Amino acid sequence: MRQPIYHKTRNAGFGLVEILIALVLGMIMTIGMTNVFLSSKQAYRTQDALSVIQENGRYAMEVLARNIRMSGYQGCGNLAAVVPNVLANNMPGSGTFSSNQSIRGYEYSGSAFSPLYGDTGSTSDDPTSVKAGSDVITVSRAERVDSCGGNLNSAMTSDSATLTINGNTSCDLAVNDYILITDCETSDLFQITGISKSSTEVQISHGSGSNSSARLSKPYSTDGQVFK
Repeated sequence: MRQPIYHKTRNAGFGLVEILIALVLGMIMTIGMTNVFLSSKQAYRTQDALSVIQENGRYAMEVLARNIRMSGYQGCGNLAAVVPNVLANNMPGSGTFSSNQSIRGYEYSGSAFSPLYGDTGSTSDDPTSVKAGSDVITVSRAERVDSCGGNLNSAMTSDSATLTINGNTSCDLAVNDYILITDCETSDLFQITGISKSSTEVQISHGSGSNSSARLSKPYSTDGQVFK
């Protein structure tokens, strides 16, 4: 008679202690990975913010450099050699049109500029537009008008005659605009009191209504250049 054979078996699976240990280790790893992710995200945000600041700084420096580089420009002449004869009444910043004031700097204290700001017609002189403690730079220069301008088409018959320049009806000039005319020897700064535009030319008047006089320094010839 055969005896039954019994095989010893071992228990399989995880105990409660092992499961608890695994849970604790998993939580530690999850917390660590979360911290790494949050740190990386914060570093990315910081780097992105710095990049935006640097980009804005480069743009601001480019704008400042371009305008400062052109300070004092008035066509073929310069402010040191030819000081414009300012005819326009209440010309914004007319005090800055001199040989040594094409660039001026100010500090805004919150209620006034120091030193006293010369451009009373500028938006930068408006207390609501300037933050207290800001530094303000003013640049005086002439600027070509892309849609018209250049040299006179014909010589002026008198010092009070209208100016005739190249252009058409799309010319970006209007009444009350400030105009600079120069021939490298003489320069006049006046306000437009009347303008007539055709398909081939633009005629500019400079009457005494907005100017101290309708007479320029001299009758300009075709070498006279017109700027805004």
